[in-house]
Amino acid sequence: MDALRVFFSHKTASPLIVFASGESNNQDALTTMGRDDEPLTIIELFQSQGCSSCPPTETTLHTLLTQNQNHLLLTYDVTYWDHLGWTDTFGNKLWDHRQRAYSSKWGRRSVFTPQVVVDGVVDGVGNRENEVLEIVARAKRERLGLGTRVGISIEGRELMIRDEAAEAELYDVLLVVFDPREQNVEIKRGENRGRTLAHWNLVKEIRKIGEWRGGNARVDLPESFQDGLERVVILQAGVGGVISAARRV
Repeated sequence: MDALRVFFSHKTASPLIVFASGESNNQDALTTMGRDDEPLTIIELFQSQGCSSCPPTETTLHTLLTQNQNHLLLTYDVTYWDHLGWTDTFGNKLWDHRQRAYSSKWGRRSVFTPQVVVDGVVDGVGNRENEVLEIVARAKRERLGLGTRVGISIEGRELMIRDEAAEAELYDVLLVVFDPREQNVEIKRGENRGRTLAHWNLVKEIRKIGEWRGGNARVDLPESFQDGLERVVILQAGVGGVISAARRV
């Protein structure tokens, strides 16, 4: 199926779209091992097993992001392409809503796949290595420009949030649960019929565990689980907002 085109100045690929009511070394942005004092960058991928444009993006992200411990991929399979002939086996309408929240924040009337969102501030298609590098580099510049310097640490089963500013806009403290294991799915119908698609870091749950309004704060963490899943806490300025800090737990 010919993909509809969405026009953004930084995109050159033709993602699937559905309508809804600097100077820097880009290579260094991803392909270094990362430093202990470097903030964790959250890279969210919205994709669908029914979208033929999506597999190159996920493969590219997985290849690049494994080279830097300070970049974390979170994968969300959406459901709005299920009508094309294949029902996404990992699809979740909650992820449709999360993606639409970003679209609404940026004043758009459409959503598309694949979509890569970095720290809630910059997005793109990301199906080429150079574009992924450029998206991440721009997101880092955007975050620096915001001037937020929020620190997150863990003490026992408490999350410690530290910031010199006494007040800030309302942030949600979210616990994101994801499966780090590679999962392969044979696609029997639709645009990717006959292909076996690999998935990494599939998000299973997002749970709000607290709120933050600036200054220093403590948030209780849930008990640890021996379930093979991994977890990351993100500090996000509301649904579809900027992610100002993140920490693996």
